[in-house]
Amino acid sequence: GNHRIMCWTSLAREGEVVAGGNGFGQRADQLGCPSSIRIRDSALYISDESGGRVQRWIPSAKEGSTVAGGHGNGAGPLQLYHPLSLEFMDNLLLVCDATNHRLQQWSLDSGENSPVRKVCGGLGIGPEEGQLGHCMDCFWDGTHLYVSDWYHACVRRYTREILDSHADEAEKHQEATQCDGFRCTG
Repeated sequence: GNHRIMCWTSLAREGEVVAGGNGFGQRADQLGCPSSIRIRDSALYISDESGGRVQRWIPSAKEGSTVAGGHGNGAGPLQLYHPLSLEFMDNLLLVCDATNHRLQQWSLDSGENSPVRKVCGGLGIGPEEGQLGHCMDCFWDGTHLYVSDWYHACVRRYTREILDSHADEAEKHQEATQCDGFRCTG
C-alpha cells in the first residue's frame, strides 16, 4: 500500500495527502499500515498498525506526533501490537490493541508522557474474565463502550465504572475482575 491518508473534496478528481505518503516506516513523516482514523479538534488521530503507535497529525503538518505507543511492537504498558481502532471517551484516547487482546487508555491532557491504563482484557485470548479475543473496533456512546471481539464473534458492552474498576485493580487481581458486563451477539 501507499501508507498514507488522503482527503478528497467534493467533486475533486484528485485527492490530497494529509498524513504519511513518504513510504512505509516509523519516522514522524511516515505511516505503516494505517488502520483507523478519528478526528478531534481538527487533528487526525491515526492508528498505525505496523508501527505499533497512534499518530496525531494537525492540518497542513508535514509530520505527525506519537500520542500512544511508539516503543516498538510488544505487550509492555507503553507498547501496542497491531492497534486497529481508536475512540475518544471524553478527554481519553482508547486504543484497540488487537494482538495483545486488550483495550488501552491514554489521557489526551498529558502529552507524550501520558499515563496509560489497561481498561479491558490483556490477560490473554479467551472468554474468561479479563480476557478478550481480537478487539477490532470500539465505540463510545456517552454511556457504554462497545468493543467488537472478532475471536468470539460478539460485541461486548462496558460502562465507565466497569472499565475504571478493571484498570484500578492490581495486576495480580485483574483475573478476578468482571470486565464483560454484557454481550451483544448476532
